[in-house]
Amino acid sequence: MNPIIPFYKRAPRHLKGTGFSADAYSHGILSHFDPDVIVTSRSWSRSVEFGEHRQVVEIEKLLTQLQSKGSSEYGLGLFHILPHFIDKELKFVRRAPLMFNQPKPSRKHRLFYSALFGQPPSGTMADAWKSCGHVFGIKSVSCTANDYLRFLDPQNHFIRRLTTLYQGTMRRIQWEDSYCAFVLDPDSTQDIIDYINLRALGWHIIPVIGAAFNSDSENFHQLKNEINHIHKPMRFFKEMYRHVKLIRSHSINSNVFQSVVDCICGDPEIAPKVVIHDFVPRYYDSACIAYDKTERGEFYSQKKTLSITPEPMGGDELLRIAALFPKFVDQEDYQSWDGRVANEVAIRNYSRNQMTSEVIPPNLDGLGVWFAGPRSESRVADSGIVIMPNRHDRDASIQLPNATHVIRTRLALKDWQIEKGPHTDITIKAYEQLEGRWGVMRSIMKEGVVKLLSSLEKKKAIATDKAQIELTRHLGGQTFRNQASSILHDLLEKGVLRLGHHVTCTVCSYDNWVALAGLAEKIECERCLSTFTLPVASKDSVRLAYRSTGPFAMDNYAQGMYSSLLTYNFFNQNMDYPTTAMFNLLMENMKTDVKLEVDVALLVREGRFRDRGHSIVLTECKTGRPFEAKDVNRMKLLGNLYPDAILVFSSLKRKLEDSEKRRIRSLVDYFDRKRSVRTGFIMILTGNELYTHDRPPHCWEGTPLMAKYKGFYGFEEVARATREIYLA
Repeated sequence: MNPIIPFYKRAPRHLKGTGFSADAYSHGILSHFDPDVIVTSRSWSRSVEFGEHRQVVEIEKLLTQLQSKGSSEYGLGLFHILPHFIDKELKFVRRAPLMFNQPKPSRKHRLFYSALFGQPPSGTMADAWKSCGHVFGIKSVSCTANDYLRFLDPQNHFIRRLTTLYQGTMRRIQWEDSYCAFVLDPDSTQDIIDYINLRALGWHIIPVIGAAFNSDSENFHQLKNEINHIHKPMRFFKEMYRHVKLIRSHSINSNVFQSVVDCICGDPEIAPKVVIHDFVPRYYDSACIAYDKTERGEFYSQKKTLSITPEPMGGDELLRIAALFPKFVDQEDYQSWDGRVANEVAIRNYSRNQMTSEVIPPNLDGLGVWFAGPRSESRVADSGIVIMPNRHDRDASIQLPNATHVIRTRLALKDWQIEKGPHTDITIKAYEQLEGRWGVMRSIMKEGVVKLLSSLEKKKAIATDKAQIELTRHLGGQTFRNQASSILHDLLEKGVLRLGHHVTCTVCSYDNWVALAGLAEKIECERCLSTFTLPVASKDSVRLAYRSTGPFAMDNYAQGMYSSLLTYNFFNQNMDYPTTAMFNLLMENMKTDVKLEVDVALLVREGRFRDRGHSIVLTECKTGRPFEAKDVNRMKLLGNLYPDAILVFSSLKRKLEDSEKRRIRSLVDYFDRKRSVRTGFIMILTGNELYTHDRPPHCWEGTPLMAKYKGFYGFEEVARATREIYLA
């Protein structure tokens, strides 16, 4: 389903008072729908910028190809679908014949009817369509403004419906109703554009001609039947019913719209099933998309999940992906598939030992996504990597850039230098040692495990039996004894802990830790440096003990590594959002020598696989220490540098101190006063969200907040809830 993007020389009348210029309006629609190929009309201005990552095709070229061949070099059309339709639906004699009533409108409102029902092919393909008409039994039936809705009967087939037969539609917000009766003026080009674009969002649109609508018209009875058909329980919320939104277009005045409302609400059978929306959804305004529920839907022919093992290529990763084509066409009929189909690739990393750039921003200078192998058109879109494969029998190869390079490029600012910090590589090493996101979840997403490991800092050791007792107590008592044993075994297997012996020095009574392989008859004491004989006679002098190793042996909660890893895990695992991460990022202003440190910088796409765009998340992580004034001031400066960034205060404590609340609350108030220039917000995470497998609000089970914030929520709702919880 393709949108129409109008470009005006001057702002249309309906934008008056919105603050949107003509150019901002058009580019807002362009950014929202993010098309792979743009087809320009005859009147388009060559000064308009569409972005270098999109193909631009003139409409004359497509029309010439359509009239001569029935299809163009771009996309798939009616004559690609018909052979498959004939083979599946008309191969055998049907008990109930298919209904093919193609509306034959008068000259009046012809543009509106073409947008609604489609238009028969012209030129050399007109004869081919007539031949199809004899095969299908297509009837050309007159159509007027009083009865056109009867052609939208689900059993009826017409040209536009044929082109969408094998096309799936998925709304990005599944639980929101997308059924709409759109009251419009059929002679208004702007209303027709809005109708087409709302349909391109994935909405189920019923166009209503306001001037011709009354309770005696056939359209009223057709609309009534459609409303009754739609009014059914929702799939996952059986106590809630679907409703139809009644929306007024820009060209319909309030009197005409009120007459339609009175007509529908005057019928007691359908009045409770309709909700009045006296405005057109602002799909051109990114700030209103969530409020107006105009998230772009997804139209697809086929979906497939592939398990791919990346191949190392320098400092990057190489992915080989098999091209995907619609099932309703024979790929071998086409030697070249350039521009006909697009494969949108969403990447999730479930590997055990490496971090991947799951989110790659489009259109960034200095940022490259390389497409190796056979040459094919490709780009990085808001929703992910898009490939237009040119061969059905060859794989596409994608070289993903390093996550550190992606973050540094995305956050690049004039006069600021961004580098890796001293703990960047060691944190990644710890992540790989834990075997990725699943290892973080199994091994350290327990408060007791973090406390146990922190007690082993600076080469300290603990007896195995004591470690078992301590971890069991931290986990909640004897019922968790088996779980404690499993966790200790897992940490031992991953090399987080090493097994050795506690050997008591016979000179100074110091407990030395000796690795299993290093146990010998003569032992040198770490404290007094005396050499003593292994005291085998005393069973209490030689006993098994654990000691942490590598990055987990560092002091101060492994230099804050646990908080950083669990914060990353919250977005990537708990929220299940595609994430690109960089730990311990350092920023330095080359003019003023101001230095900033970001514990974790993230690019996060809100939603599991198909949501568009991404958010910058900058975090200040703490383990047990409070957030001090210097931490809040640093986040204040970062918020001014990146107005759209989400600022996260993350702590392993379960609640904040009063002094911390005052500091963070003052920052919230400061940014609230700057809401006109800052779109980001502040989120607070504590051990309640980090030490759990569940995402909000399920991690608050047993509290009043669970009922208050019931449902699935995005960044802004979670941020609002956490501020209410921890700053109260």
